[in-house]
Amino acid sequence: ALAASSTADSNGNGIPNGSDPAPFFISSQIGLNIATTNAPSPAAMIRWSSIPGSTNYVYYKTDLASSTWLTLTNFVSPAIVPPAGGWPIINTVFDPMNSSQPRFYNVTVIPNSASLNGQ
Repeated sequence: ALAASSTADSNGNGIPNGSDPAPFFISSQIGLNIATTNAPSPAAMIRWSSIPGSTNYVYYKTDLASSTWLTLTNFVSPAIVPPAGGWPIINTVFDPMNSSQPRFYNVTVIPNSASLNGQ
């Protein structure tokens, strides 16, 4: 029923689920990309796609064998539908680099179903 809804917009792209060929935001759409930058100082540039009103978490760990992820940052994407900058929302976070202790990253996007499903 939710996928066929003419009022709910589960992925926040401004198209009702019933008319949207891909109505749900899924993990493969996050598109996590990590690059390095030297301006203004060496940092990891972490970029990923998100949807309006979602809670975004960036986690890191310094040892791949560790099962513990630490929170680098978290925030809620603006709930404006469609997004002011267009679809998808591209988030960018910079993490200063320490060459003696590399970091490994993980991103989680948690949709806010109340704001996107019209509830």
